[in-house]
Amino acid sequence: MLEALIRTKNSPRSDKRRGDVICVKLKELNDWGAMERRVHMVVDWEDAELESSMRGELSKTGVATTVITPYKNETPCFLYDDDGSKIFSGTITKTRSEKYFDMDLGVPSEKSENQVSQEFEENKIFVKDEIVKEKPTAQHEQFVIDSALQEEAATAYSEYLHRMQADLAKYGIPTQIIDGKLVRRS
Repeated sequence: MLEALIRTKNSPRSDKRRGDVICVKLKELNDWGAMERRVHMVVDWEDAELESSMRGELSKTGVATTVITPYKNETPCFLYDDDGSKIFSGTITKTRSEKYFDMDLGVPSEKSENQVSQEFEENKIFVKDEIVKEKPTAQHEQFVIDSALQEEAATAYSEYLHRMQADLAKYGIPTQIIDGKLVRRS
């Protein structure tokens, strides 16, 4: 028998959903922490194939494994903006948990193709929204340009101070650069 750690809340800003199987451990070897038990639900879990794999790993290595998001399904995806320009190329989660715990019925369940498809569409919208949020605005671009100019000016000024310090040293005048100023040492 296995035990699964189940997510109890939706996370509106990610692909995490209520009922997701977060991770699975062999029941007799579980050691869920107090925080895990406080914010998630621990339930008995049956999955003969997964249990067989975990027991095989235990007998081979002597280490009880924890399988993280065992029912997660990801797929390569391209996303385009309204103008048809590609804005994303990468992997997006179709579903975090094809098998999940139905919180309303209190039983393990499997998502239908329709549920997985709907979740995938929601995840694509989430990724697209995050990209749009991160896209620099004209004001942000101006700040980046201003910052680059300031950095360039600071570098030039620092080089100028070091040249002046070297020139004064030629005449035996000891100096030190403190807080962007050339100070004579005694």
